[in-house]
Amino acid sequence: MRPAIDERRDSSLTRHLAGDPSGFVDFFDEHVNDVLRYFRTRTASGDTEADLCAETFAEALASVGSYREDRGEPGAWLFGIARNKYRNWARRADVERRARTRLHVHAAVPHVDDLDLVELRADLDRNLGKLETAVKRLSPGVRAAVLLRVVHEQTYAEIASALNCSEVAARVRVSRGLGALVERVSEDDFT
Repeated sequence: MRPAIDERRDSSLTRHLAGDPSGFVDFFDEHVNDVLRYFRTRTASGDTEADLCAETFAEALASVGSYREDRGEPGAWLFGIARNKYRNWARRADVERRARTRLHVHAAVPHVDDLDLVELRADLDRNLGKLETAVKRLSPGVRAAVLLRVVHEQTYAEIASALNCSEVAARVRVSRGLGALVERVSEDDFT
């Protein structure tokens, strides 16, 4: 689900490889918003999104010599790096969550400053109509499962009981619904 690669913009990395130092700067400028959007839809955290984006470009710059034109476009290469950064981050987060659960330790609530709240509110206000439309497009059973899980914060057992289905079916409905929302919202350039 990464954005379509614009091959015309990707000539900047080729310029960098040919010895033009400004090529990587242009490459960064051309792709940074797409990479940020990629992480935003997966992490829902501005700090994490920015960190993973920075790590992606740092690794791209450090390993630019390994890029091979015959194996794909530069943008695709960059999103391969981004995908690996996300997978590693998600794996670490899962290990930390399981360890906290095993040790019965609750994670501290992250501090959200006023500026973060203002930005979040502005993003929400700007995109609320798009999100509402995407939710309405879900099938009734999937929409109900997503709303029960996300809005009402019910457990999967509670969702299964409310929708008269198995807990596994409830999980599948929520997963499919959230996946469809992410896809629809990404198609509509939800930023």
